[in-house]
Amino acid sequence: MRSVQAGLWLSLVLLVGCGSSKHPLGSSQPPPRKPQDVEVVRAGDGEVTLSWSSAGEGFRYNVYRSEEEFGRYRLVAVTEDTVFTDSGLDYDTTYYYKVSTVAEAGQESPMSEIVGAKPTNLAPSSPEGLKISAHNIQFLGKLDIMLYWKPNPEWDVKGYRVYRSEVPSFQAAPSNFLAWTETPSFVDEDVAVGRRYYYRVTAVDLGKMESVPSVIVSDIPLPKPTLRSPEPGAAVERPAFSWEPVPGASGYMVILSSSPVASEIWRKFTEKAVEIPYDGPPLEPGGLYYWRVATFTVGVPEEINSISDLWYFVVQP
Repeated sequence: MRSVQAGLWLSLVLLVGCGSSKHPLGSSQPPPRKPQDVEVVRAGDGEVTLSWSSAGEGFRYNVYRSEEEFGRYRLVAVTEDTVFTDSGLDYDTTYYYKVSTVAEAGQESPMSEIVGAKPTNLAPSSPEGLKISAHNIQFLGKLDIMLYWKPNPEWDVKGYRVYRSEVPSFQAAPSNFLAWTETPSFVDEDVAVGRRYYYRVTAVDLGKMESVPSVIVSDIPLPKPTLRSPEPGAAVERPAFSWEPVPGASGYMVILSSSPVASEIWRKFTEKAVEIPYDGPPLEPGGLYYWRVATFTVGVPEEINSISDLWYFVVQP
């Protein structure tokens, strides 16, 4: 009789143990509630973005995906956020998702309702923030026009097409195609001094869809300024710098230094004037000083377009 009671007691213990096996060892907490309001908030360009309601603090979420609605789902993400973006997907495949809630102790909720979407390819947005800067720095052997812009936000953008023309209002057509670049910048070295060039840029994605062209920007590599006064070797008491006007320049800067390679000791910017009196710190009598003039078109006065030869003068004792 005693052995029968012991057997019944053991069976009861095992039965209770089996009933609690769905919880992690040592935990008596029930699993959390499954995620609510699971929905696809965006699908396109090989991306699917999901969102759902928060279960509160201390929970994380498992995201499962399948290519068949009632097929086998695999875990693709663990996140503490209530938004998840799945990237790198095929444009023409429909993907299905389930989400579960996971408590701190490890209990996982039942799966949410199934949602699905096809991340169809969409044309990229037009490149923004297009900037341009022409250069004719002869002593550096630099004659080019530099373009740069903001990277496109779409993950599937493969690169950019650069179009060029000498006509202000031009189309981004094959006849005006200049170059392909996978970075948001391009340097055009096939340019001539004194000639204005116009540019547009488009973005191209992995599906070969092309964006609407960017705004048109233009610039011109200017000729170097011709200096007038003070002439090389001239002796002056207090210099006044002058030079010939450069067609197309929107500003000038006079730069003064104490040697051909030393740091500048004075600079002065002007928009239209081609003569500037010196108004810097006192110059040393008998001292030898060097000066040159830089021109600007865009990015005034940060981006030098062209720069003159280097002249020098002597300060009268």
